[in-house]
Amino acid sequence: MEIKLLNQDFKVLDTKEKITIADSFVVRQNKIGGGNGEAKLYVGNDNQEIRSFFGSEGFAIPCFLLKRDLLKYLEETKAEYINPEQPYVNKELLPNLWNERRAKIEQLPEKIEFEVIEQTQIVGPRIYVKSSDTAYKLIRELSLPNITYISVVKLLDENGKLTYYFRLFADYFGDVEHPYTLEKEQEEIENLQ
Repeated sequence: MEIKLLNQDFKVLDTKEKITIADSFVVRQNKIGGGNGEAKLYVGNDNQEIRSFFGSEGFAIPCFLLKRDLLKYLEETKAEYINPEQPYVNKELLPNLWNERRAKIEQLPEKIEFEVIEQTQIVGPRIYVKSSDTAYKLIRELSLPNITYISVVKLLDENGKLTYYFRLFADYFGDVEHPYTLEKEQEEIENLQ
């Protein structure tokens, strides 16, 4: 399959759907539980499928986010930021954080590049990645635990260079819409009758 992103053609090689964002991954302001956050992202158990997607042990891969996707994600999660359903430690800060984060995203370029590196020092069958790049830190900052997931698309550009396209999505426990939004829509329908 071919796709065009920012006027550049890519061949889609594979997709890793629904990497769930855990509470341990997000920044302190977004946490539900305690702890400082590990900054490493769990991408799956070590197996042939994961290795085929990301690379051999110790991989370092070029990645990117798109500004338009981040803005869309913020719109998808606005209701949770404004009327949180989850028991966040800093629940009262979330409405202001949404506005600050939206303004921050607006200042970014359309394509936001970064690199993730496998964390080989971690013993066991689980594969984690980490990065010190700003875009990766942005994923930690925007993501709300348990309802945010990442889709990663493995792409090949016209010059034969591999790159990984990261996208954030919200899933409210099986629903795309936030419970508050659904409740408001129900009230509007009832008021029409």
